[in-house]
Amino acid sequence: MMQWFESVPKTEVRDWLGRHSLFWLFYVVFFTLVTLPYNGSFANCLIVALLWLPFNALFTYLLLYGLLPRLLLEQYGWFLWGLIAYLLLALGGNFLFRAFILIPYQSGIWLPSHNDTRNEIFAVGSFLGTQAIVGIAAGIKLLRHSYRLEQANQQLAHETQLVELQVLKAQIHPHFLFNTLNNLYLLTLKQSVQASDIVLRLSGLLHYMLYECNRPSVALEQEISYIKSYIELEKLRYGNRLSVTIIINKVADNQLIAPFLLIPLVENAFKHGSSQQTGRAYIELTVSLVNNQLAFRLENSLDKLFVPNVYNTVGIGLANVRKRLQLIYPNAHELLVHSESERFVVELNIDLNRMSVDLQAIH
Repeated sequence: MMQWFESVPKTEVRDWLGRHSLFWLFYVVFFTLVTLPYNGSFANCLIVALLWLPFNALFTYLLLYGLLPRLLLEQYGWFLWGLIAYLLLALGGNFLFRAFILIPYQSGIWLPSHNDTRNEIFAVGSFLGTQAIVGIAAGIKLLRHSYRLEQANQQLAHETQLVELQVLKAQIHPHFLFNTLNNLYLLTLKQSVQASDIVLRLSGLLHYMLYECNRPSVALEQEISYIKSYIELEKLRYGNRLSVTIIINKVADNQLIAPFLLIPLVENAFKHGSSQQTGRAYIELTVSLVNNQLAFRLENSLDKLFVPNVYNTVGIGLANVRKRLQLIYPNAHELLVHSESERFVVELNIDLNRMSVDLQAIH
């Protein structure tokens, strides 16, 4: 017991002492009031309750800290044999307590003409009373254990979600950088004058990634601006053979969204759409916000020889978006992906006010 007190913070020790003191105070008051009609004297009933207190406390803590841990650790063999030994010890201790403490006290004050001391010693009523008290204490402890275990499981699940979100978010940056640097490499091989423009635009995007997005959420307007810059960066590579249409309806200045949630969809439109085509290609992006409901629609052309199902299995982009949506906006989003013979369409609807994860804990 002393090791337990030394191994926990003082606040927990005070809480423990407070809870247990209140329990035993309730026991003394209850015992006194229950026995009062039978004995007539409040003082004597209180003294008897105080006499029983150390005995009942001893066997209560033997069960709470000796046997229950075995049960909670699923050591059922140890618990069963320990319970048998505990009950025998409690029964024998009850007889000894009555013989050497309780009955001598009662004989001197309550029962001056005690006729059948043996029957008084071996009465089992007080033993059952002790076990009732022990049972109540054990029930309280098991309820507290169950509650704390549930809280710990919820905390673990929450922390697991946060770690998973960190991993998913971290995947986006290398994926984007790899694509952009690969584009830059191709242009430098051609000694294109566009290479310097790409470096300048890439610098601006990196600034946004490193300094603006170190928060759990960003302004939707900023995220859209980032997407526009990314598209402009890609257009430098494709030139006139790519037609891009962007329609952005009015977006509230204070509306927030998880950062880098939409960009993987745009990346995939280029990677699995435009880059697969040798002729002219197109990308159409429409974004609108009505009553905090974000509607994001992205359509890109496909080559006739392109296999649409490959889009669902290649790369981390789409899988990343699906997973992040499940974690951040569960039951608050709808992601539809469908293809036709020469086009691929992604439609995403999100209720931006229904983030279920406390993203503040991520950073």
